[in-house]
Amino acid sequence: MNQEGGGKNGSEESKPDPLGIAGNRASDSDVSRVESSAHPPIIAPDKNLSPKIPYAKGKKEIKERNPLLVRVIEDDDLDAFERKTLKYAKAGFAVGVVTIVLAGLTALIFYGQFKEAASQTDLLQIAAKQARRGSVAAGLRAQQEIAVLQAQATAAQDSVKAIQRQMRQDQRAWIKMAPNPKDEKLTLTKGISVKYPIRVTNIGKTPAKNVEVHLVAEILRSTEGASLRYKKNHERVVIGILFPSDFDDMDAFLLNPDKPGISDLPLLQHSQLESLKDGSTYLVIFGTAKFVDVFGTHHWVRFCTWHNFSAQPGTYHAQACTRYNSADND
Repeated sequence: MNQEGGGKNGSEESKPDPLGIAGNRASDSDVSRVESSAHPPIIAPDKNLSPKIPYAKGKKEIKERNPLLVRVIEDDDLDAFERKTLKYAKAGFAVGVVTIVLAGLTALIFYGQFKEAASQTDLLQIAAKQARRGSVAAGLRAQQEIAVLQAQATAAQDSVKAIQRQMRQDQRAWIKMAPNPKDEKLTLTKGISVKYPIRVTNIGKTPAKNVEVHLVAEILRSTEGASLRYKKNHERVVIGILFPSDFDDMDAFLLNPDKPGISDLPLLQHSQLESLKDGSTYLVIFGTAKFVDVFGTHHWVRFCTWHNFSAQPGTYHAQACTRYNSADND
């Protein structure tokens, strides 16, 4: 095989090839086939085109070496492995595209679900606010209704109590204290004790039980009002029970303030009689009756009357006595 290029007198043909590549040089046919290839050929370098590279080793010059020759072999056909690899690459690309599309669709679905969840959350918050407002309003309405019901219940109870009270008042015992009508004309005599006749009557519809009467008689100056005080020494009469329309007659005595009871009554003195007749003094009788009705309710009634013995009109301070007449409302 002939080697192209020049040397020193062609003596290098007989030189040994230290790299063992001399036999691998491209032939003219190989170069022609490369040039006809569709791809740009890779031309092996020729030693005639390569510059001489001197190597210095001390003062001696090393002879230039032969260049490395490359043989390019082109083949347009793919082998089975390459075709399989290319097929897998295309399949992987398709799978990647499908994965990206599915990921986008999944992201869109998740975004729609998120927006739906957010809207549902907003609706739930609105519903919760409305529920709280509704609960507050319901609580207020309930309180108002409870207040109305309580008022109605109280009114009903008051109505029942009023009916019961009215029934008791209509059916209970009522005690009346008044001057005895049999002794309308009261006369006083010197040397005789002073007494004033009183009648206690049950004018109610049921019996009066535990009837007890307290009486006081006083001779006062015309400028004095009744004391209306029950001193330790005053008259006390226990009747017990009075049925409807029953009465009990008694006398209110002028007692001795220094001697208890009616065993030793003071006698009317001449000076006392004269002052009663000329109107400078007058007689006051007041008392209280206490009793219990058939419903177990305790009652009281107060009585006061006064009498002047003067034939001439006069002025007497008897307003307190007149206002003393009263009774309980139970």
